[in-house]
Amino acid sequence: WDTLTKAQYLEMFCFLSTYLLSSQGDRVAMAHSVEIRLPFLDHRLVEYAARIPSIWKVLGLSEKHILKKALAGVVPEEISERRKFPFRAPIAEALVHGDTAERTLSAISVKDAEMFDARKVLHLVERTKSRGAAGEIDSMALAWIVSTLSLHRLFVKDFPKFAAQPAMRFDVLVDKRIRHADTTKASARFAYKTEEGE
Repeated sequence: WDTLTKAQYLEMFCFLSTYLLSSQGDRVAMAHSVEIRLPFLDHRLVEYAARIPSIWKVLGLSEKHILKKALAGVVPEEISERRKFPFRAPIAEALVHGDTAERTLSAISVKDAEMFDARKVLHLVERTKSRGAAGEIDSMALAWIVSTLSLHRLFVKDFPKFAAQPAMRFDVLVDKRIRHADTTKASARFAYKTEEGE
């Protein structure tokens, strides 16, 4: 298999079937009593497309090259040549409004963590709020900042308070029964304990 075929295989089995078709396809449709039809996923068309040489599928950065050529004259050029408008979940918009923004993205929280330039983070938050939407790069940046600051708050800033609670403690359990190639390997795992021993 060439690189494009491998990428298509991974996309089909790891993204299309397990994510796109389930969470954004059948589940959403059936929740509203709609049975969707996906003509480009007809097994005969998929099997035929799988036999087409990769060099014909993509021309430079132009995707769906064969489809565009086959439908030239049927589909207007302003539609076939327009840029894609992929569906994106509004990650950044969800992060800059409400409790998350106040707790995690406040100037005090950002400065307190001493990991990011607070001025730049606040500028990113304000820019996202004023635009009403964020691009993919801004969304990824905000998701990374919120994740990092949340982990910092839980496991650095507030962890001493959390660990000091008498009802909870973490123990390291070592299991030496796992053997591989006549060498005993110890596997450690963390067990969450409460006073009830759960």
